[in-house]
Amino acid sequence: AMSPASLFVPSCAPSLRATFLVFCVDQRKVLALRLRRSNLHLDAGAAMWPVLVLDMLLWAYIIPLFAALAWLPFWAYHALLSSPRPLWLSDPWELTLRWFVAFHGLTVVDADGADTLLIPNVAAERGAILSNHRSFGDFAFDPCQAHAPVMSRYAAIAATGLSGLLGILSNRIIAIHRGVDTREAIQAKCARHPRYLFYPEGTRRANKPNAMEPDALRAGGLKNCYESRTPAIIVITDGKERIWNEKTGRCSFRTVLYRARHAPIRPADHESFDAFFAAVEKAWIATWRRAYAMRAERERAALL
Repeated sequence: AMSPASLFVPSCAPSLRATFLVFCVDQRKVLALRLRRSNLHLDAGAAMWPVLVLDMLLWAYIIPLFAALAWLPFWAYHALLSSPRPLWLSDPWELTLRWFVAFHGLTVVDADGADTLLIPNVAAERGAILSNHRSFGDFAFDPCQAHAPVMSRYAAIAATGLSGLLGILSNRIIAIHRGVDTREAIQAKCARHPRYLFYPEGTRRANKPNAMEPDALRAGGLKNCYESRTPAIIVITDGKERIWNEKTGRCSFRTVLYRARHAPIRPADHESFDAFFAAVEKAWIATWRRAYAMRAERERAALL
């Protein structure tokens, strides 16, 4: 039987999105009127900032509360019927992420044809999922598509408000204190999960001059993978900065994302860390270029 939640989530997202956008338009009109009275002009770029700020506040403080409250009766429904819960009802934070995806109208085009939100067979995957970091929108979409806890600094968790707190309570955020936690302590935290997600250091490139090109990896988390014999699973998704871009004040509610994946790279197959690192970096660059080439090709075809 279909869960009541599976009916509620997709049906409420368009109406909630429409209500939010009407509210944002009203607020932009008020702001534009006040600026005109002061002989100032609201350009197109600046006009998006109020929408982005309101959207981020909505998902940092309001939606997580409603998701936590909604998750309880859905959990009780499956518990009473002794039926297995779907992955998206596994915990309150997962429900928040699914609502985020539906609200923002995200769709995935996969290089291997698996145009689904979840990475194929993700529940059976074991290892560390390496993803490209583009913006704050990553922290909602990537843990959702990987159905995995995400490694994050305490400062970033604090910036996400109630959403970050809900993620910790749901055991879906691996909190680290950079410069304080030892590599052994981080490995111990990660070992509690069959798979986890992290963003390799130095790869946030959405607003750099060569933003569409991959950069060299750093040892960092890959050293942990090698020492703990954890396979590295590379997943590159192009277009996440179009959901939210806190650097430029842009946000979108109808984004197509282009995803490319690489088979797990196992430390046991490499005799040294240097060999493992070189294999991961080579695969990272190839997977990156595959995802971004697919987006470029699709957008070129759309213009013909």
